[in-house]
Amino acid sequence: MDDDRFRKIISSQLKSLNTDMVSQKKSLKELLNEKEPSVKTRKGSKHKFDREHLKKIEGSIPLNKKYELKLPIMVYNDPSLDQCYVKKRVEAELLKELIGLNNKTIKDDKTWFSKPLITEIIREYDDIFQLIWTPKLNRKISYK
Repeated sequence: MDDDRFRKIISSQLKSLNTDMVSQKKSLKELLNEKEPSVKTRKGSKHKFDREHLKKIEGSIPLNKKYELKLPIMVYNDPSLDQCYVKKRVEAELLKELIGLNNKTIKDDKTWFSKPLITEIIREYDDIFQLIWTPKLNRKISYK
């Protein structure tokens, strides 16, 4: 099997893992104002939010961030790494608060977190976070 064909197979498999991704995001404030808080997925179904989770999140971020925080939070995961990342500062600040990492440095573009730490939070708040599989297919892949 050549590298190009192998990469296409892997890409196809990862797309199927990501089929439940949302096609839209809403601010925390918008979701708190909805009777049944939800957003649409790529498949057209609803991704529903637990109101108790939303209230917990609301209590974990400053008041002025309710419009800035868009949910669900995408957590980017490359299976070959022991860390994953979020792209926005407000997302990283929330994760830092939920995990209890007082000394964590937050960046404006990508903030990396240990997978074991972030996995527990994703399990607890599975409606708030979406794990996105993103392999680095430009790396040399060994399939022997």
